[in-house]
Amino acid sequence: MDTSDYPWDWFYQAECGIWHRTEDDPVNPISSSELEMFYIKNPYGVINITTAAGTFKIDFHGFQKTNLSTGQMQKIKRSFFIEHIIRCNQAPSLPAHWENMDPTKPFQTFTVDWQTKEFKEVEKYVREIGLLQEPLKYIHRIQNIDLWELYCRKKTQLMRIKGLSDIEERMLFHGTGKNNVDSICLYNFDCRISESVGSVHLYGK
Repeated sequence: MDTSDYPWDWFYQAECGIWHRTEDDPVNPISSSELEMFYIKNPYGVINITTAAGTFKIDFHGFQKTNLSTGQMQKIKRSFFIEHIIRCNQAPSLPAHWENMDPTKPFQTFTVDWQTKEFKEVEKYVREIGLLQEPLKYIHRIQNIDLWELYCRKKTQLMRIKGLSDIEERMLFHGTGKNNVDSICLYNFDCRISESVGSVHLYGK
Protein backbone atom coordinates (compact mmCIF):
# COMPACT_ATOMS: atom_id res chain seq x y z
CA MET A 1 0.00 0.00 0.00
CA ASP A 2 1.51 3.35 -1.07
CA THR A 3 1.32 5.71 1.90
CA SER A 4 3.51 8.47 0.46
CA ASP A 5 0.49 10.71 -0.15
CA TYR A 6 -0.86 10.38 3.40
CA PRO A 7 0.16 12.61 6.33
CA TRP A 8 1.38 11.21 9.62
CA ASP A 9 -1.22 11.10 12.39
CA TRP A 10 -0.94 10.51 16.12
CA PHE A 11 -2.96 7.94 18.06
CA TYR A 12 -3.60 7.20 21.73
CA GLN A 13 -4.55 3.81 23.18
CA ALA A 14 -7.85 3.92 25.09
CA GLU A 15 -8.60 1.75 28.13
CA CYS A 16 -10.38 -0.79 25.92
CA GLY A 17 -7.15 -1.30 24.00
CA ILE A 18 -8.31 0.43 20.81
CA TRP A 19 -6.17 3.07 19.12
CA HIS A 20 -7.87 6.43 18.38
CA ARG A 21 -6.58 9.56 16.71
CA THR A 22 -5.60 12.15 19.32
CA GLU A 23 -7.98 14.74 17.83
CA ASP A 24 -10.87 12.27 18.20
CA ASP A 25 -10.53 12.18 22.00
CA PRO A 26 -13.92 13.51 23.26
CA VAL A 27 -12.41 14.82 26.52
CA ASN A 28 -9.02 16.27 25.58
CA PRO A 29 -8.50 16.40 21.81
CA ILE A 30 -4.97 17.19 20.64
CA SER A 31 -4.19 18.03 17.02
CA SER A 32 -2.08 15.45 15.18
CA SER A 33 -0.55 18.20 13.06
CA GLU A 34 0.52 20.04 16.22
CA LEU A 35 2.11 16.91 17.69
CA GLU A 36 3.80 16.15 14.37
CA MET A 37 5.27 19.65 14.23
CA PHE A 38 6.86 19.24 17.68
CA TYR A 39 7.99 15.69 16.86
CA ILE A 40 9.77 16.76 13.67
CA LYS A 41 11.64 19.44 15.63
CA ASN A 42 12.80 16.96 18.29
CA PRO A 43 11.84 13.24 18.03
CA TYR A 44 13.36 12.64 21.48
CA GLY A 45 11.80 15.64 23.18
CA VAL A 46 9.22 16.10 25.94
CA ILE A 47 6.56 18.81 25.74
CA ASN A 48 3.60 19.97 27.82
CA ILE A 49 0.26 20.65 26.13
CA THR A 50 -2.70 22.30 27.87
CA THR A 51 -6.26 21.47 26.83
CA ALA A 52 -9.68 22.06 28.39
CA ALA A 53 -9.20 18.83 30.35
CA GLY A 54 -5.84 19.82 31.85
CA THR A 55 -2.12 19.76 31.13
CA PHE A 56 -0.48 16.74 29.55
CA LYS A 57 3.15 15.73 29.16
CA ILE A 58 3.99 14.22 25.78
CA ASP A 59 7.12 12.04 25.72
CA PHE A 60 7.98 11.46 22.07
CA HIS A 61 10.89 9.12 22.78
CA GLY A 62 8.84 6.92 25.14
CA PHE A 63 5.63 7.37 23.10
CA GLN A 64 3.63 8.18 26.20
CA LYS A 65 1.07 10.81 27.26
CA THR A 66 0.72 11.66 30.96
CA ASN A 67 -2.02 13.69 32.64
CA LEU A 68 -0.03 15.89 35.02
CA SER A 69 -3.03 16.34 37.33
CA THR A 70 -4.04 12.69 37.75
CA GLY A 71 -0.84 10.89 36.76
CA GLN A 72 -2.80 8.74 34.30
CA MET A 73 -0.63 7.52 31.43
CA GLN A 74 -1.58 6.45 27.91
CA LYS A 75 0.46 4.97 25.12
CA ILE A 76 0.70 7.02 21.94
CA LYS A 77 2.02 6.19 18.49
CA ARG A 78 2.74 7.81 15.15
CA SER A 79 1.14 6.17 12.13
CA PHE A 80 -0.77 6.74 8.91
CA PHE A 81 -4.51 7.29 9.07
CA ILE A 82 -6.63 6.17 6.12
CA GLU A 83 -10.40 6.47 6.41
CA HIS A 84 -11.68 2.98 5.69
CA ILE A 85 -15.42 3.60 5.85
CA ILE A 86 -17.68 6.39 7.07
CA ARG A 87 -18.43 5.15 10.57
CA CYS A 88 -20.80 6.19 13.31
CA ASN A 89 -18.98 8.34 15.88
CA GLN A 90 -20.07 5.91 18.59
CA ALA A 91 -18.59 2.86 16.84
CA PRO A 92 -15.23 1.54 18.08
CA SER A 93 -12.25 2.72 16.04
CA LEU A 94 -10.68 0.21 13.70
CA PRO A 95 -7.15 -1.00 14.47
CA ALA A 96 -4.62 1.42 13.01
CA HIS A 97 -2.69 -1.38 11.27
CA TRP A 98 -5.72 -2.68 9.32
CA GLU A 99 -5.64 -2.41 5.54
CA ASN A 100 -8.03 -0.30 3.49
CA MET A 101 -11.28 -2.22 2.94
CA ASP A 102 -13.99 -2.46 0.31
CA PRO A 103 -17.17 -1.16 2.07
CA THR A 104 -19.37 -3.42 -0.09
CA LYS A 105 -17.87 -6.61 1.36
CA PRO A 106 -18.79 -8.03 4.81
CA PHE A 107 -15.20 -9.09 5.46
CA GLN A 108 -11.82 -9.28 3.76
CA THR A 109 -8.63 -11.23 4.38
CA PHE A 110 -5.12 -9.85 3.97
CA THR A 111 -1.79 -11.64 3.95
CA VAL A 112 0.35 -10.58 6.92
CA ASP A 113 3.95 -9.64 6.08
CA TRP A 114 6.29 -12.23 7.61
CA GLN A 115 8.62 -9.44 8.79
CA THR A 116 5.99 -7.76 10.97
CA LYS A 117 5.56 -8.09 14.72
CA GLU A 118 2.03 -9.37 14.11
CA PHE A 119 3.31 -12.35 12.09
CA LYS A 120 6.15 -13.17 14.49
CA GLU A 121 3.87 -13.14 17.55
CA VAL A 122 1.42 -15.64 16.04
CA GLU A 123 4.27 -17.83 14.83
CA LYS A 124 5.82 -17.78 18.31
CA TYR A 125 2.56 -18.83 19.96
CA VAL A 126 1.82 -21.75 17.65
CA ARG A 127 5.38 -23.04 18.03
CA GLU A 128 5.28 -22.83 21.82
CA ILE A 129 2.06 -24.87 22.13
CA GLY A 130 3.24 -27.47 19.62
CA LEU A 131 0.88 -26.72 16.73
CA LEU A 132 3.61 -25.88 14.25
CA GLN A 133 6.23 -28.42 13.20
CA GLU A 134 6.90 -27.21 9.65
CA PRO A 135 7.82 -23.63 8.60
CA LEU A 136 4.81 -21.32 8.63
CA LYS A 137 4.01 -20.40 5.01
CA TYR A 138 1.60 -17.52 5.51
CA ILE A 139 -0.93 -15.90 7.84
CA HIS A 140 -4.13 -14.19 6.75
CA ARG A 141 -5.68 -11.43 8.86
CA ILE A 142 -9.50 -11.46 8.83
CA GLN A 143 -10.95 -7.94 8.82
CA ASN A 144 -14.65 -8.02 9.70
CA ILE A 145 -15.87 -4.68 11.05
CA ASP A 146 -19.12 -6.06 12.50
CA LEU A 147 -17.32 -8.77 14.48
CA TRP A 148 -14.65 -6.30 15.61
CA GLU A 149 -17.29 -3.95 17.02
CA LEU A 150 -19.03 -6.83 18.82
CA TYR A 151 -15.70 -7.88 20.32
CA CYS A 152 -14.88 -4.36 21.55
CA ARG A 153 -18.31 -3.88 23.10
CA LYS A 154 -18.12 -7.25 24.85
CA LYS A 155 -14.70 -6.40 26.25
CA THR A 156 -15.96 -3.05 27.53
CA GLN A 157 -18.97 -4.77 29.11
CA LEU A 158 -16.79 -7.33 30.90
CA MET A 159 -14.48 -4.61 32.24
CA ARG A 160 -17.49 -2.69 33.58
CA ILE A 161 -19.01 -5.79 35.20
CA LYS A 162 -15.72 -6.79 36.83
CA GLY A 163 -14.77 -3.23 37.75
CA LEU A 164 -11.47 -3.42 35.85
CA SER A 165 -9.63 -0.89 33.70
CA ASP A 166 -8.28 -3.72 31.56
CA ILE A 167 -8.98 -7.40 31.10
CA GLU A 168 -6.79 -10.36 30.17
CA GLU A 169 -6.99 -11.48 26.56
CA ARG A 170 -5.74 -14.73 25.09
CA MET A 171 -5.32 -16.13 21.61
CA LEU A 172 -7.67 -18.87 20.46
CA PHE A 173 -6.46 -21.40 17.90
CA HIS A 174 -9.23 -23.23 16.09
CA GLY A 175 -8.83 -26.10 13.63
CA THR A 176 -11.61 -26.99 11.21
CA GLY A 177 -12.31 -27.98 7.62
CA LYS A 178 -11.76 -25.62 4.68
CA ASN A 179 -15.49 -25.57 3.98
CA ASN A 180 -16.11 -23.79 7.30
CA VAL A 181 -13.60 -20.96 6.85
CA ASP A 182 -15.90 -18.48 5.08
CA SER A 183 -18.65 -19.06 7.65
CA ILE A 184 -16.23 -18.36 10.51
CA CYS A 185 -14.92 -15.21 8.80
CA LEU A 186 -18.48 -13.95 8.36
CA TYR A 187 -20.26 -15.09 11.54
CA ASN A 188 -17.45 -15.98 13.98
CA PHE A 189 -17.04 -19.41 15.60
CA ASP A 190 -20.04 -21.74 15.69
CA CYS A 191 -20.22 -24.34 18.48
CA ARG A 192 -21.86 -26.77 16.09
CA ILE A 193 -18.88 -26.51 13.76
CA SER A 194 -16.38 -26.80 16.59
CA GLU A 195 -17.82 -30.18 17.52
CA SER A 196 -17.36 -31.59 14.02
CA VAL A 197 -14.76 -34.24 13.33
CA GLY A 198 -11.21 -32.97 13.04
CA SER A 199 -11.70 -29.60 14.67
CA VAL A 200 -10.09 -28.45 17.90
CA HIS A 201 -9.81 -25.43 20.17
CA LEU A 202 -6.50 -24.57 21.82
CA TYR A 203 -5.96 -21.54 24.03
CA GLY A 204 -2.76 -19.57 23.66
CA LYS A 205 -1.06 -17.34 26.17
